[in-house]
Amino acid sequence: MFENKYKYLIITLLLTLLEGGFPSMYSQGRQLQYTTRSFSEPLRTLKVTANGDFDAPPVIELGSDDRVVIDFDVLEDNEKRISYRIYHLDHQWKKSNISSIEYYDGFENNQLDFSEPSFNTFVNYRHYRLSIPNEDFTLTKSGNYAVEFYDVDSPDEIIATACFSLFEKGADIGVNISGNTDIDFNRAHQQLTPVVTVKDNKVNNLANDIVLVVTQNNRRDTERVIPSPSRFTANKAFYEHNRDLIFEAGNNYRRFDITDNRFAAIGVERIRYIAPNYYAFLYPGLKRSELPFEYDRDQNGHYLIRSVNAEDMDTEADYFNVLFSLESAFPIGQPVYLNGEFTNDRFDESTLMEYNPEANRYEKNMLLKQGHYNYMYLVKPDNKKPSTAVTEGNFFETNNGYMIKVFHRAPGARYDRLIGVFYN
Repeated sequence: MFENKYKYLIITLLLTLLEGGFPSMYSQGRQLQYTTRSFSEPLRTLKVTANGDFDAPPVIELGSDDRVVIDFDVLEDNEKRISYRIYHLDHQWKKSNISSIEYYDGFENNQLDFSEPSFNTFVNYRHYRLSIPNEDFTLTKSGNYAVEFYDVDSPDEIIATACFSLFEKGADIGVNISGNTDIDFNRAHQQLTPVVTVKDNKVNNLANDIVLVVTQNNRRDTERVIPSPSRFTANKAFYEHNRDLIFEAGNNYRRFDITDNRFAAIGVERIRYIAPNYYAFLYPGLKRSELPFEYDRDQNGHYLIRSVNAEDMDTEADYFNVLFSLESAFPIGQPVYLNGEFTNDRFDESTLMEYNPEANRYEKNMLLKQGHYNYMYLVKPDNKKPSTAVTEGNFFETNNGYMIKVFHRAPGARYDRLIGVFYN
């Protein structure tokens, strides 16, 4: 019996080492696809930015003075001892086949040293921040990365993950975005036609060694992987008439403003204090698929933390219960989800709308920090991609934000380099 036990332990250890680390409740080796999200109910308002710019994707140049900034709150009075570790990922957001010493210069498993308590708020919390790189470490390889945050006393229990990217200047990207697609003409879709000009002399085979990854409005559920160009020359790769580069056009994001606890601003019908918190009741939404397109200047799903009564937005902005509603005379017959950067593109119970037959509408209550928000309602059938068609409509005029990443992996290489980035 003891011999079998030791055999089992040895086999488990060998498999663990081959996968690059010890197993946890959260990770299952290289099969895990990382996203930015919280795994802890008290951990809220998790946001990843480049240099603190709320409107920019979390992408910075390798070796520059730029910084990735990760902010979040924990709705608890006492300070938590939170540590973090960083992994290099491939173009599909899975762990790369390289060890940390190959991409990480500095101390590993560092503890967060920035934490401040909220001040004069009805909802108490502590605000945490991590800047990358910092005085404890720097990263030496381009590509995708993920940060795992965990409680110092429970290193196997991940409380949040945050994703970002570092790029090298190895390729220029041009792109034509058109409503004239291979599906329809100026109706419900947008088609991208990228051209990649490679400047990096390490790229020898444009047909096989570069991969494009394209997203719409930084939504991971829209991510498309394009493994090869339709044609190429000595240093240019062309992506023409590719069905995987056709996206639902969608609609402008809906907006609301909860920066003031005294007045109802844009998108808000009324604000009330119902002990112990403030409540913001948004105007009931209509299914815009049944309405003509109207231009509105949105922020492509982003949100900005702000309070008119605060000097320090990180610690003096309060939390509101925000009540969302979407009018519908009858159930749509498919799950309806709330979406925006503030949801971290989650499609689960935390964002699922519930149908209220007495009010003839879908409803959702979420606890959100004061600020300006973009949002929309998406329908997601089981085992299918989310869609704007039923709830928001698809209009070719919509001003969407697209990001294109160019990854390079030479034959025999063990990780994906990010050699070019475009976003509008």
